[in-house]
Amino acid sequence: MKLLNMTMDDWRSPLVLALIVLLAAQLTLALGLRLTAPKVTAFAPTMPLLPFDSAAVTRIRLDGGATAVTLQRDAANGWVIAELGDFPVAPAKVTQLLATLAGLKRTLPVATSAAALARFKLTADGYERRVILEDKHGAVATLLLGEALGFRRLVARPAADAAVYEVKLALSEMSNRREDWFDSTLLQVPLEQLARIESAEWTLVKDGAGWRFADAATPVNQEKVKSLVMRLANLTYRNVLAAADAPTDPAQPPRQFTLTLADGSQRSYRVFHLRDSADYVLQDGERPWRFQLAQDDVGELLATMKLTND
Repeated sequence: MKLLNMTMDDWRSPLVLALIVLLAAQLTLALGLRLTAPKVTAFAPTMPLLPFDSAAVTRIRLDGGATAVTLQRDAANGWVIAELGDFPVAPAKVTQLLATLAGLKRTLPVATSAAALARFKLTADGYERRVILEDKHGAVATLLLGEALGFRRLVARPAADAAVYEVKLALSEMSNRREDWFDSTLLQVPLEQLARIESAEWTLVKDGAGWRFADAATPVNQEKVKSLVMRLANLTYRNVLAAADAPTDPAQPPRQFTLTLADGSQRSYRVFHLRDSADYVLQDGERPWRFQLAQDDVGELLATMKLTND
């Protein structure tokens, strides 16, 4: 209210004029500082933690403790597991692995001391996981992974780097277990291409949208047959064994199935009971490996199925 009651003479007084000049100077100084102050932004990492060419990688070694797996690029068969007689690897899993590693960025270091490397399990002799990438000339990148700080939060460091970094990664994404890299579709066939299925007891032939026995004299239970056909077309397995690691039970004779596809190609399966185990072993006539299956995988294949309506 006092400001509203001030006269023109009051505004022209030396004290008021001095205060106005001081205020104007402060505003000018503040504006100048705002315009000239450097912009402060959050640190955005852009440098890759592991610079490498994914297309040139021909070998990936993942190890941790006594367990290790080597994934190798084969010119004829794609990616394979070297320690398992070049057993096929699921291609999408290797593609994802390389993309994940290539996408890791060099953030601000978490620590740099030798004591920190030991504490985080990131020393040359002590780590949770080590990933070695090689091309045709040798190793191109090595990453050590240590303790987890939380969900998809690991400490890591390139082997040639003394600094510790935090990365968005789970240890399971860098698995050193063979079975995590299997191509689980190896035994599967397109359901619509199955044309004939033979066992020691019966032969089924595709008949339009359904199935019939080859002799065409006995009616079949379409629901039971379709369940059997679905299981044969979508066979899965739990593990892969060498022949020496898959002894069969002589007390239980094997079951044999021959699958014929629409193009004339065939798959021959023999299913054995694994000795001293509740599991089973499947031998595919086209492949040298033994596939380990659980009871749930085998299901109706081993049961004495009545495929008729009675």
